[in-house]
Amino acid sequence: MMKLILLFCTLFALSYSRVTKINSLEWTQYKLKHGKVYYDSYDDLNHYNRYNDVKQEIAEHNRRYSEGKESYLMAINKYSDVDISQFKGYIYHKHNDDINYADSEDNELTRRKRRVNIRDFYRKTQDNANSQMSPKDLLNIFENYGFESYLSHEHHNKTIVHKTTGARAHESVDWRTKGLVGRVRDQESCGSCWAHSAVGALEGQHAKATGKLVELSVQNLVDCTVDKGVTGCDAGGWPYQAYKYIIRKGRGIDTEASYPTINRDNYKCLFNRSTIGATASAFAVLTPGDEEALKNAVTNIGPISVCMEVAAPFVYYGSGVFDYPDCDSAFETINHCMLAVGYGTDSKSGKDYWLVKNSMGIDWGDQGYIKMVRNKHNQCGISTMASYPVVTPMLNMMARVGNTRHLIGFSCGNQFVMTKRTALTAIL
Repeated sequence: MMKLILLFCTLFALSYSRVTKINSLEWTQYKLKHGKVYYDSYDDLNHYNRYNDVKQEIAEHNRRYSEGKESYLMAINKYSDVDISQFKGYIYHKHNDDINYADSEDNELTRRKRRVNIRDFYRKTQDNANSQMSPKDLLNIFENYGFESYLSHEHHNKTIVHKTTGARAHESVDWRTKGLVGRVRDQESCGSCWAHSAVGALEGQHAKATGKLVELSVQNLVDCTVDKGVTGCDAGGWPYQAYKYIIRKGRGIDTEASYPTINRDNYKCLFNRSTIGATASAFAVLTPGDEEALKNAVTNIGPISVCMEVAAPFVYYGSGVFDYPDCDSAFETINHCMLAVGYGTDSKSGKDYWLVKNSMGIDWGDQGYIKMVRNKHNQCGISTMASYPVVTPMLNMMARVGNTRHLIGFSCGNQFVMTKRTALTAIL
């Protein structure tokens, strides 16, 4: 028995020595490039083995691409040393069906009444997606789940269910060229894809309404949107839950400059009404599973928040049109939210695609973006949970004190938010 143990230890040592000698420079460069630090030599070996397996998978996939059998390339990136189950554990969306909003003036009963069972809501809308569901039918589903106070009547038939009739047709759309898309950010190990998605959609709508692209705070949503007493990176959420937080009482959302994103929990809400960067008056949810409705919205509205299933090959996407038929489109499989900023047709593969902005940094994918295959039966659920905020342009309220003009507040719809009490006091 002792001999067997010694033999095993010897083989392990030789194996480890061979591994460290073979690609030690390559492995060291990879770790330095991506800031990788492991617990010990055994942990280092485990991650190297994963990295080596992924490298072989990528090489095989890219060989098929060169033979015309695949429409996208894969690439080594900062996730190539991580087991896919571990990756899903800290970066993907967590299903949280009920959500509350941090507000000290609300009692527990009020907060309970405000909870919305999102999963049940979407099951019902999905059940009706393939039928001839009228805007009124969908609106009734919304109202049964407590959305009525956040959807003003003028938006009911105009933005909740999109009709393609009369829509402008384009071969391609890219809202990045129109100044409606902010920089690619990196959520790191914080489960905040939903917040990045919502912020991206709101930045686009605010820019469209005001002509100015303002970077908004993801951290504001991570810290201030509360699910059953659990906040932040571990809680997860949905983009339109972020919209509800922003819409409620005309609250708005702070700028990134005033409330920097740190990709970890603050464990307290630091929202400051005087540093609001944007507001929303309502939000819209597209008919689940309808890619034509999503195309119509991207064409005529702007960047749209989308949520979908992200399978293992997605993690190592490099370029081209991501087409993965094994991906599911059901609500229950959705695990990641992003931002659809355009669409088109790939000249090399001839495949239609959605241009989607991710929140995994510019060193992932094609400078932080991915082309998801379009018109393939809602592959990966790209149109299963599409939504966007409705923005009413803000009117700045200025006051002059001596020779200086002060911004004392702004109006948005029927809301007025004061930003400088001192200036107003001086005038009065």
